Amino acid sequence: RPFGELCAALVAALESGAMTASSVFENIRGSVVALSMHAAGAALLQRMLELSRPDEAIMVAQEFRGAVCEAAFSPHAHQVLLTLVQCLGSSEVSFIAEELQGEASRCAQNAYGNTLLFQLMQFAPDDEGTRVLVDELLSGDVAALLGHKFAHEVVTSVVSHGTRAQQSLVLSALRCNLHRFARHRFASRVLAEALSYCGEEERFALASEIMTEPGAMVCLACHNFGVDVVRALLHVPQASKQAVYLIAKSSRRIMRDKYGMRLLQELGLSGVPVTAVVGGA
Repeated sequence: RPFGELCAALVAALESGAMTASSVFENIRGSVVALSMHAAGAALLQRMLELSRPDEAIMVAQEFRGAVCEAAFSPHAHQVLLTLVQCLGSSEVSFIAEELQGEASRCAQNAYGNTLLFQLMQFAPDDEGTRVLVDELLSGDVAALLGHKFAHEVVTSVVSHGTRAQQSLVLSALRCNLHRFARHRFASRVLAEALSYCGEEERFALASEIMTEPGAMVCLACHNFGVDVVRALLHVPQASKQAVYLIAKSSRRIMRDKYGMRLLQELGLSGVPVTAVVGGA
């Protein structure tokens, strides 16, 4: 019987209740990692984990010991690791972060590995293994990570779930070239996250640095990536009033741009006389 059909039949048996997750595991014990390397096998394992008791999921997890790096870079096996991180407590999946140590940068810059790092930050941010792994990642060129297609997603999760020390490293990298990063396709997402989730003092400092640059708000409001930074900045309590003032002051120029016009409409400024806002600032 073809492998894909066999896996599909086992999934169907799980769905119908004809087989339990435990009985399926007994049929595949010792072959979990090999199965996970194939699309059909990974789909079976993920569904089995979703229907498993914690002790059954732990047995599946144990089979990945010593094989995490191989699985993390696999288009199919990494999905099983993601499900394990989501299903189990941080103590049960700490070995995943531990086995990835030494590979943090490569993992963050990989299409599959980056999703695993992101998941660890979402579900096990306080785990010692996760902390050490993220510290390793941030010990390198953080500025390069900000602009990377995949790695920036991991850095974004560090901003919202990392320690204060880790957040500080990201903020320092952003400030090295703040206005360029504010217009960068990927780095701008990290900056917007920082403006939303860092401490109140850090958020205000970032917002102030952006707004004090002459013409910066207009430039960002009329930029396809920068406009999202402006949207995040508008939610910084101590900075929002000044931000609205700067946008309203240059509304005639901003409304000539499609991104700027959309922003003005969101703020309710597209049809408001400039003096009505500026005069009341």
